[in-house]
Amino acid sequence: MLRLFLSIFVASLLDAVTGCSGGADIGKGYNSKSGDWGGFILNSAPKFGVRVLTTNGLSHIPAKWRYKEGSDEFQLFLDGDYFPQLDGFLTKAVGPPAGPPTTNSLTKLRSIEAYYGTNFGATVGCAWILTDDGKQYTRFVIVGYGQPVSQQAKYAQLIREAVEKGDVAFNALDAARSSAPHVSDFLRLFPEAEVRYRNFDASLGFDVTVDLYERYELTMQLPAIFDTAHRSVINYGEPRFYLVEAASVERNKSGIAETTLNPAGERRFGSAEWKKIVESGGDFGVIGYTMITNQPVAGFKDRKIAK
Repeated sequence: MLRLFLSIFVASLLDAVTGCSGGADIGKGYNSKSGDWGGFILNSAPKFGVRVLTTNGLSHIPAKWRYKEGSDEFQLFLDGDYFPQLDGFLTKAVGPPAGPPTTNSLTKLRSIEAYYGTNFGATVGCAWILTDDGKQYTRFVIVGYGQPVSQQAKYAQLIREAVEKGDVAFNALDAARSSAPHVSDFLRLFPEAEVRYRNFDASLGFDVTVDLYERYELTMQLPAIFDTAHRSVINYGEPRFYLVEAASVERNKSGIAETTLNPAGERRFGSAEWKKIVESGGDFGVIGYTMITNQPVAGFKDRKIAK
């Protein structure tokens, strides 16, 4: 529901800023600023309820930008394509998006969007926008849900606590990684898989992803349950598995890969089906899913690398 609301908001925002000139009025009525764009975002985000997981190891993004804020909205625009830098920055600072970036056509605009949901009363989104006259912009949006701006000091304290809590929780996940159920089986079947930590609805957990046959992407999400101090993992939630199939991969003018999925190749399943796959040595046919193993999709292997 939050993502749907933000998508509607984004559509109306694009209508407002582009006007009838194909992008000439973008940023009209906004304040201008320059310096470290990433630092400015982190300083502004707490007022709108965004939970920052960490401020350590974040890259500086020097730029000039335009911004505007209301009681529960924060909007920021930058000339050019800064989507890869901002995506990496937000993934570390706020947590990875729920899925890969999506492409949209709104009011004759091509855009690539990603949404970084939080559990702290706000949703964060960023996008690369190409107008019909060939101009490029990067957009950053926060939509808060009923969080008063006057509580900025409270949010600052909560962010400090969240960062400290997050560091402790990451250490706990490090310690539990080798013994976490399903994670070890996943890595045994697919040694090249990537293991990351992500923020779920009420806790952190494991997010494990692997590419298969240069055509499929398999993801497992395993929420962790911590002790009251978040120093140890004491249990786990139910794992969720997502399997998607690429139909094609094409790069836009900015060098960002746009993946079109085959809806018929999508499959979601749980631990019961996963157990059958593990017992069969990685054969997805045991759950009724037939993979194409000898037809790689062009560009799939390098789709995560901007060129």
